[in-house]
Amino acid sequence: MQLSRRTYVVIVIVIVAALAAYFGLVMNPPPSSQPEVLSNVLSDPTADVGNNPVFFDVVSARVVRSGANLSFSATVAGEIPQSPTGVVAFGWFITSGVTSIDRPVIVLIFDPSVGHWVASVFEGRPPSASTTDLSFTMEGNVVTVSVSLDTLGNPQNLTWHVVTRSRPFGIMIPLIDRAPDSGEAPWPAP
Repeated sequence: MQLSRRTYVVIVIVIVAALAAYFGLVMNPPPSSQPEVLSNVLSDPTADVGNNPVFFDVVSARVVRSGANLSFSATVAGEIPQSPTGVVAFGWFITSGVTSIDRPVIVLIFDPSVGHWVASVFEGRPPSASTTDLSFTMEGNVVTVSVSLDTLGNPQNLTWHVVTRSRPFGIMIPLIDRAPDSGEAPWPAP
């Protein structure tokens, strides 16, 4: 069976198109199935917590978006005890960029009266504040709390700061450390 010149031309065009598509995908692979990560990392001076334990001393903090979640983390100057003898609290305050009227606060706290760590996001002001329990990790001197973007109203950007305290939030006891020391950190990073 002999093929016509037109059939050969069509076959060559198909082969060239297939090779072009193959090499185009190899040279320009499709976007990764991994979620986009947008990060903001900030540093904070060490040894600025007076006589308080080093696990209150924030040395860096960050906000990372991974898929449909935001992770808020803090690295402190010393290992965080799994069962401290007093209250230890980390709070990430979101100051703009969310849809909530009263800005949310992401809180990780150990209260000896409860006997374990609890992570929550608070929206609104007491006594009508609503809370949502969150997942968290604690590894050595790093704590990370994850919250869904839906919970925060799907922000495209926000500003934030993190504080450490030795009392529950809502009690008018001064914070121990704040990062950044003044102002707010943007997310995503400019």
